[in-house]
Amino acid sequence: ERGEDERAALARELHEEVGVVPRQVDPAPVLRVDEGGLHLALWVVRSWDGEPRNLQPHEHDELRWVPAGEVGRLRLAHPSYVDVARRAVTGAA
Repeated sequence: ERGEDERAALARELHEEVGVVPRQVDPAPVLRVDEGGLHLALWVVRSWDGEPRNLQPHEHDELRWVPAGEVGRLRLAHPSYVDVARRAVTGAA
């Protein structure tokens, strides 16, 4: 939204699309993707209030918990997200 910084956008999007309010967010995105008109930032949210649920089924296939070993099989917004997500859930540097 106009005038909104990234952290505020993250909080708004999580509330609107997943029904949670972030409590603990890493201080900076773990990845940025800028390709042509595509601008993505991947953040790690470590705690939140609310129960995650898919509030926008017309935008998202599904919302579910997966074991760390299955992260590589997920279809994410950008291919580079798979490795970053795998590292986030396994604690690898």
